[in-house]
Amino acid sequence: MAKKKRYQKKWTCVLCGRKMFHFETDCVVGSTGRMVCKSCLGISQQLNESSAKQSSNNGKAEDVKPQLFTPRELISELDKAIIGQEKAKQAIAVALWKQQLRASGERLLPRMNMLLYGPTGCGKTAIVREASRLVGLPFITCDATTLTETGYRGKDAADIIRSLTDRYESHDKLPFSVVFLDEFDKLAAQGGEHRQAYSRGTQHALLKLVEGTEVDCNSKIVATDHMLFIFGGAFSRLNKPSERLAAPIGFDREPETYEENSDNDSLISAFISYGMEPELMGRVGQYVAVEALTSDDLKQILLHSNLSALRQYQLFFQAHNMDFQIATKCLDDLIQRAVQRKTGARGLNTLVEELVEPWLLRLANGELKSQKRIEVSYEYDG
Repeated sequence: MAKKKRYQKKWTCVLCGRKMFHFETDCVVGSTGRMVCKSCLGISQQLNESSAKQSSNNGKAEDVKPQLFTPRELISELDKAIIGQEKAKQAIAVALWKQQLRASGERLLPRMNMLLYGPTGCGKTAIVREASRLVGLPFITCDATTLTETGYRGKDAADIIRSLTDRYESHDKLPFSVVFLDEFDKLAAQGGEHRQAYSRGTQHALLKLVEGTEVDCNSKIVATDHMLFIFGGAFSRLNKPSERLAAPIGFDREPETYEENSDNDSLISAFISYGMEPELMGRVGQYVAVEALTSDDLKQILLHSNLSALRQYQLFFQAHNMDFQIATKCLDDLIQRAVQRKTGARGLNTLVEELVEPWLLRLANGELKSQKRIEVSYEYDG
């Protein structure tokens, strides 16, 4: 009888006052012997999670301190995805390191916008995207060929910030976003008067963003004063002296070239001659040349880069208990075709897709169930 009374003894939740039996499953006994019902525990947990989320959105340094990458750590991480381009990776690593410090409260560090120039498909976009992802800053890339001056049909410069805000509206580091403008050389003022007027107008619209302005994004005002702007383009005519606006004067001599160690004054003059506005070039603090990729570089990218489509497909087939490999002769042929197309690392993914597609179809049709290893040994004929 005593045992029965013990089981029927009621206890009180110290939070809500609910009466409950000691041996019920919906209560927890604390170290002091007092009891709390699971309903109150659930509410407390929700409040704690909401408070932590709010603190994260408010960006309070005393509540949450995100990991800060050093330039060397960033370069080490970039090496896993980007093959070669050591100077570009170093420049981007330092720029993004400073940007994450500015986002964490180091307002004394100056903002240093950058221009990456070099052949298409050599990794300009990939370097900036990967570095931004690693440091946890909002990132957006925009094709300059889609932009127009305000008043023309199409996107204007402010639409870049609106797209950025739509994607990262609740991100606490939105004011310190990284904006990458690709195909920047396509905005050069070249050709007829109408084309030159259009190009100059678009460049001046970009100048307002780079200098710092406020953009109305669906009734939300977003300032661009602290955003990092990185421009990228091939600028192929810089390496073709015969096409420059100013021809050499006097006796035969070696044409002027623009190397990686050229001083900024020479580079600014070169880009202005190319058709870029002096005011906009004056807001670019650093010019970084990105090297053309060799056959060996392409092979290393294909086999070792985390961004390689081939490595991603190998992981996909591995998940289906199959080892997917490409024979050396087939691999060399694929790389040779990428060199001939002059599309750089970007073109590798297209060629890999063409190569893997027949095997994906066979996998989808259930023709590879008993196969543990796939080796593409025929010469690539895409």
